Amino acid sequence: MLPSPSSVALLQTTYMSVLDKTADSEAKVRWCMAVGLLPTSQLCTKCHQDLRLDIGRKRWRCGRTKCRTERSLIKDTFFSKCKLPLRKGVRLLRFSCSRTPVG
Repeated sequence: MLPSPSSVALLQTTYMSVLDKTADSEAKVRWCMAVGLLPTSQLCTKCHQDLRLDIGRKRWRCGRTKCRTERSLIKDTFFSKCKLPLRKGVRLLRFSCSRTPVG
């Protein structure tokens, strides 16, 4: 079985670069999108229009005035059932992909 693209991207990074990229909220989200851990776009489930990303609120939002549907940034992703903050989840995932013991 071939590793997923996000696993490969995580393995090609050092732990220090993951710390760097996950320190800032906006940079963390952009980096997760770049390596395939979070989707780069979403469609509204009601009106099927593109949702706009609101990184500050960690939400996708429909721009149509009559709709205004909102959706969590991590819904239907690897992180949706994770109780850790996204930053810690990404860091833990990096250790897991490299089979590095965490403690």
